Amino acid sequence: MKRLGLRDKYGEECNKAWGLKEVTYKPGRDYTQREGVEILWADKTKKEFSVALEKGFVGSKKTAKSKYLGGAEDKFKGPGKAKMKFYADQMIETYYKVEDIVKKNGITRIDLPKYKIAYSPLPTKDHAFPTPHREAPDFPFYLITHKRMYRNQSGFTGNNPILNQALGPDAATNYVQINKATADKMAIKDGDKVSIETRVGKVKGTAQVVQGIRPDTLAVSYHYGTFSPGLAPDARNGTWINQVLEHHPDLISGHNSFNDTKCKLTKA
Repeated sequence: MKRLGLRDKYGEECNKAWGLKEVTYKPGRDYTQREGVEILWADKTKKEFSVALEKGFVGSKKTAKSKYLGGAEDKFKGPGKAKMKFYADQMIETYYKVEDIVKKNGITRIDLPKYKIAYSPLPTKDHAFPTPHREAPDFPFYLITHKRMYRNQSGFTGNNPILNQALGPDAATNYVQINKATADKMAIKDGDKVSIETRVGKVKGTAQVVQGIRPDTLAVSYHYGTFSPGLAPDARNGTWINQVLEHHPDLISGHNSFNDTKCKLTKA
């Protein structure tokens, strides 16, 4: 706040937001976290902060029974008694509403059978077999992504290019990780250029032969290969894997399933 020139204004807004009148945040000075709390305590209670330290913060120890056995589990004592409800019948009702709206309004761009699977009150085998497993038999590998521990979540910031330079060449790019047995069969070595093809596109990358991955799976970390012209050239290093990932939202959560794309691998 100080470097942005907003410190005094921030203090002024805090005084307004908390309704501070007698003891307030003063312009021209910084406050530690404790001092910030002391200001609030003093204005609102008119007491010394030692009272807060002694009596102002009260807690109690919770037992496992009080924490976890206060609902249906505690009341379930046999046939005819209260039970935990496993069958989510409200999901069935929701599906019937969707079906009714679709039929009444002649909506065609919706797949009701898939909706019915999604709104199943109990998981079925259909939830475990997303589309690519059935429809892409000619693509022998699964393509998965992961996040490297020293990269930030977003690729469209200045942080990752800075990390590239600070941490060295190994952090500056990502790799197509291939199981050693698979790489040996395909005569692929560390550093070879390879091509990944899915049903939605192709992308090139650099091979990295590893043991810690299944022979039928390729792994490429994301947040690399940024294409924004506003970022430094270092931000463009690596493979932008998102461009070849298929879009398959999970039937239960609705989140995209990042491990369900099938692909082919060739030497580039």
